[in-house]
Amino acid sequence: MTEGNKNRLHGWTAPAVPPREFQRRGYLQEVNRCFLHPLGLAMGVKLHNDDPTKDEYQVLDARDDPEGFVFGGPVDLTPHAFAVEVEQKAKAKARMGKFGFIVQPVESNV
Repeated sequence: MTEGNKNRLHGWTAPAVPPREFQRRGYLQEVNRCFLHPLGLAMGVKLHNDDPTKDEYQVLDARDDPEGFVFGGPVDLTPHAFAVEVEQKAKAKARMGKFGFIVQPVESNV
């Protein structure tokens, strides 16, 4: 559900992150590298250079491949990985103070 430029999801209302920003800030790389690729999934963004408002996310499914995905070719993953880690560390203290955890435990009822 959309309200103006904000989206509602599970009772939360917040602006949506445009695919270009999600990619530029390193979130796409880290979601893929740390979570999706080992499962045989890969999230990508389909960019529409003529109209960025039409950019979209896609998830590729290769779960039947036992090795899953990896980034191909010579690519330096360090800059985005470091940037995301810095953001995670900046949020960690507040999350620990408010919730008592950084990554939500499965048994949590926040």
